[in-house]
Amino acid sequence: MAELSPRYSPVEDTLRCHESNLPAILGVTGAFAGAVFIAVTLRFYVRFRMLKFVGSDDFTMLAAMLMAIATFICFIGESNWGLGRHAECIAPSDLEMFFKWQFYHSLWVMFGVVLVKISVALFLMRLAPRDLWKRFLWAAIAFLTCFGVACAGTLIFSCVPPGASWNVALRLDPKTKCFSNTTFANIGLFNSIINIATDFLFALLPIPIVLGLQVNVRTKISLVFILCLGFVACAAGIVKAHLQTTFLANAD
Repeated sequence: MAELSPRYSPVEDTLRCHESNLPAILGVTGAFAGAVFIAVTLRFYVRFRMLKFVGSDDFTMLAAMLMAIATFICFIGESNWGLGRHAECIAPSDLEMFFKWQFYHSLWVMFGVVLVKISVALFLMRLAPRDLWKRFLWAAIAFLTCFGVACAGTLIFSCVPPGASWNVALRLDPKTKCFSNTTFANIGLFNSIINIATDFLFALLPIPIVLGLQVNVRTKISLVFILCLGFVACAAGIVKAHLQTTFLANAD
């Protein structure tokens, strides 16, 4: 249990350095990870036991769930190295491990978001009444795949060599090249804008597809309501984009 306790050097052992948002961070992220696990488990139960059919959209969502669990594991890992504490209270010796966990954390989050959207596109493909819709959805999947690869490349090679992303000593090497905070913030903002745009697309796209289905009105309304929950993701993305404009400028 010793390794789970906060690390304080004698210089850092102040009242401010005992402040921490860690319980709230782990509580919220753990609750969401648990909810995702339950939702995907129930989805597979219904598919296997009741519908007797499991599609590519289900397996893609399963992969997204694994990314969510991996992200929560990263939060737990980061908690051992300063997560939730004031920046000036984190010992330099802890920063390397914190940044290393954060490096993988960023990758799992990005892959998870892309996989969720691809899963939605694959699901809509089964409902799409015309080939035009299906071609559009395949184009969206191709774009999301390329976008995910580009984002992964940006994250992995934000420093060259990549190890400098967490190795502080390597970052000080004159031969090392890393994105500046401004460049990284601009890339992150562009990423958020693309995510917001695709969230809106997948929130609006189900409406004409579902309205064209030969089902009763109650079923149509239920399907539109469920699929339009993507607007919640849009709102979260807008808030995230706003916070990104000031995040890297805040030393804490």
